Amino acid sequence: MSDNARYNYGDHINIGFSKFEFLQSKQREIKLEQKYNLTAILLHWKRSASVARAVNYLLDSNLFKEIIIWNNNPDINLHKTIFEKNNHSLDSIRIINSKENLKDEAKYHACAEANTMGCFYADDDWDTSFYLKSLIADFRNDPYILHSVTDPYTFYANLVWTYFDSTINLHAGFSWIGCGSIFLREYAQRHIHYLQFYLKNNRHLIYFSDVFFSIWLNDIPSQFNMNIRNLPANNGYVTQWAEDMQYVGTFQYRLKGFRDPPVDYYGRPFYLFAESRKSSKPLCFGSITRLQAMFNWIRDFFDMYPHQPKFSYLFHSDYSHNSNNRIPYADNELLAFLQMMQTHNYLDRTILIIMTDHGARYASLRNTYQGRLEERLPFMSIRMPPEFQAQYPTIMRNLRLNSRRLTTPFDLHETFEHLFMFHSLVPYQS
Repeated sequence: MSDNARYNYGDHINIGFSKFEFLQSKQREIKLEQKYNLTAILLHWKRSASVARAVNYLLDSNLFKEIIIWNNNPDINLHKTIFEKNNHSLDSIRIINSKENLKDEAKYHACAEANTMGCFYADDDWDTSFYLKSLIADFRNDPYILHSVTDPYTFYANLVWTYFDSTINLHAGFSWIGCGSIFLREYAQRHIHYLQFYLKNNRHLIYFSDVFFSIWLNDIPSQFNMNIRNLPANNGYVTQWAEDMQYVGTFQYRLKGFRDPPVDYYGRPFYLFAESRKSSKPLCFGSITRLQAMFNWIRDFFDMYPHQPKFSYLFHSDYSHNSNNRIPYADNELLAFLQMMQTHNYLDRTILIIMTDHGARYASLRNTYQGRLEERLPFMSIRMPPEFQAQYPTIMRNLRLNSRRLTTPFDLHETFEHLFMFHSLVPYQS
């Protein structure tokens, strides 16, 4: 941790949890690990080298009690010698060489053979290391539903769980779950029984076993779409992003950040340099506040690109992190910034969103009723351009209606997706 961070917050940083809460959470995690230990299922089609790499990672991760490799290719005979270069014991590995290609049905047969209560499944052509721990944590939070990672291109093609058919009370949808999923062993065993019972006269349909698995579960799955993508390039957006407090950055705290800058104008290099200077003090860079420096950067961004589409996301934490007492410091600076944007007519064609990630949730306050509301109901304000409000009254009515409903960041993401593709020349009233 930097000297600047220690100066600002002292030797002990209060992040809102008591020692008792940490221990309680840890004990719960240990119990879940013991109750819901997992088997990793790798479905081998033809990529033996990929399977070897996947096994190495799974052994290194120490997240699984056993690894079952189901060889779905009768022309290849797999054996443990392909893993001999690994430094770990191979006792936890089982290889099942199938006499026929069972297609996607194979994953359920492999899971039915597991010695644990749950199975993680992946194909031999998919790297699951990026999201594996998140998927397991999601499973242990609610083990009785399917947890899956959807392939981005499958997701775009709408091959996902999409709708309910109220007439038969079944969740009728489809997803390819080959790129990573976790489900209970009992679900796999029941699924095999259903396949044999209901499709005994339609064996050709068993090759579509994934479809029936999601239908017969009859529940909404927890679904990850693990794709981070840029804004549509043909829209010509210039992008800007910055956040202060780099030591707890969104993609740096416990993570490794980005290989390449994720936007056209990325604020992290500036903040890393500025915070290292002797003139940098808590809340200030030299003679101006850190918040004012951020506002100045937004103004420069608008001045530089007056006519080009822009997307700017700036996040300031210094005033409010771990304390409510300094928040009033921002009032005059925020007011002056908004007045400047209004005077320069920048808001005429700008969607302005002022938001927080959470409210006051520090120490014992978090255990109060108010603290729980602060934790789960952050501030969100959306201002649409006046011309848009006049031209699309139905959309504005929907926006106001949704402001009184419980929504999530996923809803905001869908709103952005809609707006980036929105090119209607006539009032949209659907």
